Amino acid sequence: LETVGERMYETHWGMSKDYEVSCEELDLLATVAKEVNLSEAYFSRLFSSQLQMSFSEYLSNVRLRHAQAMLIQTDKSIMDIALSTGYCHGDYLSTQFKNKIGVTPSAFRKMQKENHSIN
Repeated sequence: LETVGERMYETHWGMSKDYEVSCEELDLLATVAKEVNLSEAYFSRLFSSQLQMSFSEYLSNVRLRHAQAMLIQTDKSIMDIALSTGYCHGDYLSTQFKNKIGVTPSAFRKMQKENHSIN
């Protein structure tokens, strides 16, 4: 399911190479469930039982991984990265990033640049 979930996320949002994403609020759970021919409720239960996390938590993790990659690989603004990874507001990305990663996106980027310049 993890591969299916991530593949569907990337396909649905058009994130194949540069993770560009629309900020529109779409019901990705419904889209993915439909794509694998399962009801939303059953897909959600199955997903949670297999990965020990909800689909929304998984989706948040995928978005944050893509945001991390963009922070390291590009000079895009936090707002542009937020919009590119499915967050409608830079502040919400920053809050989610700090809660999960432990630092703000700006601090993460700065640490990565400092680590890279040392090596």
